[in-house]
Amino acid sequence: MWRPVILNDDTTYPYGFGWELTEIIHGMRVVKHSGTWQGFQSIIIRVLDVKVTIVIFASLDAVEVEEMASHVLEVYDPQLALKSEDDELNKFERKNQQELIK
Repeated sequence: MWRPVILNDDTTYPYGFGWELTEIIHGMRVVKHSGTWQGFQSIIIRVLDVKVTIVIFASLDAVEVEEMASHVLEVYDPQLALKSEDDELNKFERKNQQELIK
């Protein structure tokens, strides 16, 4: 179930039975599925190798459910936080702001 789909031309795509299969955190496999409908959002993230699952349901479309789930994972175990390009940019901006304050 946690394997990429095999296409007709024998190439693979990182999607299996509705699950995104692209994330790896410190060598651990992560699968996730998210959805939105009329202002509601949800996400389920599973870190398969440590058997951790986070589910977020939000009744606001302005909430970043993946970011929220990442924070929950980080509270549970700092190594499990999902990292994005935005996180790296925010880290860079925070560092520059701290240097300006000095």
